[in-house]
Amino acid sequence: MTKAALRAGLCWSVVGTHLFAIFFAAFAIGRQDFDEALDVILIMTPLTGAYLMIIVQYFMGSASPQDDLVMMRPVAGQLIIVLTLAFGAALIGVLVFHYLGSFGIDPLKRSVGVIETVLGVYVSIFIKRLFGSDENVPT
Repeated sequence: MTKAALRAGLCWSVVGTHLFAIFFAAFAIGRQDFDEALDVILIMTPLTGAYLMIIVQYFMGSASPQDDLVMMRPVAGQLIIVLTLAFGAALIGVLVFHYLGSFGIDPLKRSVGVIETVLGVYVSIFIKRLFGSDENVPT
C-alpha cells in the first residue's frame, strides 16, 4: 500500500470519526445536559485539533509527489488500518452505549479519556509519520 493511500484513509477516518463523535456527543448528551456534553467534547478536542493542524499543514505545504508513491510495509499498513478503526469504533461506541443508557456520564468521560489517551497516542504516531517530515523512520 502506498503512503498516499494510507494518508488519505487515515486522514478521512480520523477526522471523520472525531467530528462525528463531537457532533454526536452534542446531540446525544446535550439534549439532557449541555454542560456534561461540553465536558465530553472538551476531552476529545485537544487531539482532534492536533490531528487537524498536522493534516492541514501537510496539505497546505509543498508535498513531494514522489513521497506519495513510496510503498509501506504491509504490516505497517495493516497496523495503521486496524488501530485507526479501533480508535474510531471505540470512541463512537462508548458514546452510543451512553446514549442507549448502558452507563452514566462519569464512566463515559473516563472512557473517552482512556480511549483518547491510549489509542490516540498510536494514531498520533501514524499521523506524524504520514503527514510529518520525519525522514529517519523506515517505511
